Amino acid sequence: MIALSPQVLQLAAVLRPALGLAEVDQCEPITPAMIGLAVERHRVAPLLHRAAKLGGKPLPEGQADALAMRSRDNARQALRQQAASLAFGGVLAQAGIAHAEIKGWRLGQLLYHGEALRQAKDVDLLVDPAGMEEALRLAQAEGYHDRRKRPLRLWHARAELRFHRETGVRDPRSGVEIELHSRALEAPPQAWSDAALLHGQLDLSCPAYVLYLLLHGAGTKWNRLKWLCDLARIAQLVSPEVRGDVVALARRCDCLPALAASFRLLAMLWGEELAADWRAALAMPEDDPRASAHLAEFAEALDRDGAHGFTTLTARRAELVRDTPLFGTRHPPRIKAIGARSALWLLRQL
Repeated sequence: MIALSPQVLQLAAVLRPALGLAEVDQCEPITPAMIGLAVERHRVAPLLHRAAKLGGKPLPEGQADALAMRSRDNARQALRQQAASLAFGGVLAQAGIAHAEIKGWRLGQLLYHGEALRQAKDVDLLVDPAGMEEALRLAQAEGYHDRRKRPLRLWHARAELRFHRETGVRDPRSGVEIELHSRALEAPPQAWSDAALLHGQLDLSCPAYVLYLLLHGAGTKWNRLKWLCDLARIAQLVSPEVRGDVVALARRCDCLPALAASFRLLAMLWGEELAADWRAALAMPEDDPRASAHLAEFAEALDRDGAHGFTTLTARRAELVRDTPLFGTRHPPRIKAIGARSALWLLRQL
């Protein structure tokens, strides 16, 4: 039987007011260990600060000011990210390069009505692949740096994009990192297209955007509560009509089991009522083997204290251990996956 650790469940329960959910009876008090888990592991410090204020919960002595400071720091970082996004987005727009900001601070506005409530380490820009080369040249001409704050090297960025879907540039004024994505998903199925993201309205009325957010979380194995808090807000805010369109698109992309497991995990954290409409729309049997495999992987990733150990990490890098495919039932060719991972590792040493 799959179960989550008491520490994760207690933190999830305390966060309920910040997610628009009713508080539960006999909720655990906020402890220094819970704050540490929220700050370092799950990156929900701003939401915890908000939940404590809304729920009137006392914070441990000496922790209230520190948590408030982290929330203020995140608000300032969100403003820097917004400025960096608008600046580089303006450069791309002037050149006629289609692009869209797909996560980051704007997702805070969309889901929580405040960019300061969602923690993001960088700006994520999806760029039309036809304009990516020009986008990199413009970044170099504007004085943008690479992730290590060195002058941007075009050959290096091109090489990264050859083996991965993204490369990073850094705003020379604010130091904000901007990830340039050549595609939204790592290995998208034929039924998927980025056109709706690049040329549509990116909000919760766009089925492709909602599905992208769900698949991004599932692709990370929902290993942070930050992304599951996003899922909780999506479950509340997406209309029934859009939900039906999302499920239909997911069926064409053959990723229903990953979505079914995602909403089962959501129910484990915050109750069946929150996930019930989505689970009914997905109509996935409880004993579906792919959904069960995803759920086991999600629960393990969410409860894991840190990175994989050396043995497990080596087995994963060698493709000896593979997670359940997000789409369909087949993995990418093993040799191709190992080659791409090795090339990326080498590039990041240069």
